[in-house]
Amino acid sequence: MSINSEILLNQYIPFNKPVPYKNYNIHALKLCDMYETSRALDILQIDKNTLGQIEFISMSNLRFVLLLAEIEEECAVSLEVLLRKVLNVPNNYVIQKYINDKEEFLIIGELLEITEDEFVFKEDSIIKITSEDFDDIKHIILYQTYPDYTDRYIDPDVKKATDEYYRLKNKDTEKASLEHKIICVQAKTGMTLEAIGNLTIRNFYQLFDVIVDEDEYIITKSAELNGVKFKDAVKHWAHKEKKDKYAEAFCDADSFVNQVQSAN
Repeated sequence: MSINSEILLNQYIPFNKPVPYKNYNIHALKLCDMYETSRALDILQIDKNTLGQIEFISMSNLRFVLLLAEIEEECAVSLEVLLRKVLNVPNNYVIQKYINDKEEFLIIGELLEITEDEFVFKEDSIIKITSEDFDDIKHIILYQTYPDYTDRYIDPDVKKATDEYYRLKNKDTEKASLEHKIICVQAKTGMTLEAIGNLTIRNFYQLFDVIVDEDEYIITKSAELNGVKFKDAVKHWAHKEKKDKYAEAFCDADSFVNQVQSAN
């Protein structure tokens, strides 16, 4: 990736600054954009190499996404919205997809006319996104959106075991709807619905997690002060360390898989 994750996570993402890439900027998605872009975000997170199809492994991520968009209208619409949002594409610009036997790319620009053979764009408005560009843009979008995203290589077996571990760990936990989480944030912060909607998706979920951590800290700290013994000292919510969900797997993949099996 042209901009490494350390720079992204320290220079741009904490301040919600758009990430410069080539001659344009990549903007973080807002919470109010989540519904329209959710299908595209789901697809961006798919590791095509784990789907068991040889033809998927050899193709680029952009080709994979464009092929899905050809057969699924919801995907095509969601992808269009996502690209317009993150690249701040003007309403009078067109996003044209090109795919043939040899290559695939996107052209974004101001459309002048449509001839029998091609779209004709205003020359100084054109942005071309190659498959290599798309890989970089994809990683930037996912870093801007998900606090636990990483672009480092994760062994497919380890990832599968990790996902299963958290599925089992959380199987009895009732998931709150997005609307309920929004109401919780509104109740705790006094923010308006408009202000919450204008948070980035990443910021919103981090804020919600902090609210939950603070409430848990108050409850557990009160219990500790009243004589309840915990294995570890109760840490203040503001200093709670964010755990890497793959950390245990990286230390010892075999023992991690055993943890999953024993939890079942």
